[in-house]
Amino acid sequence: MDSSDDSQLTYYWYKFCDQPAIRVTHYTESELQEIPRRVELLHTNWSKDKAYLPSPRDPKAQLVELDPALLLTPLKGMEISYVPIAIEQKIK
Repeated sequence: MDSSDDSQLTYYWYKFCDQPAIRVTHYTESELQEIPRRVELLHTNWSKDKAYLPSPRDPKAQLVELDPALLLTPLKGMEISYVPIAIEQKIK
């Protein structure tokens, strides 16, 4: 995937609970079993066209902007429970 700064990103798709950041935690086995259920609820019920955080009250506050080139569409069959993890960035 190419970002707007002309760097190239490589992603791997992981089941949420199998991603490296989760695997190195000290969650109990029962906590690890609960994670997929919660992630599936989020992936099933949240859509990208809704606001999930209130706008800042401070008029000087600004929300972060996302590079639209970095918004990914899940691969078929990976719409629920999977997340993309960037594993490499190369400057062209």
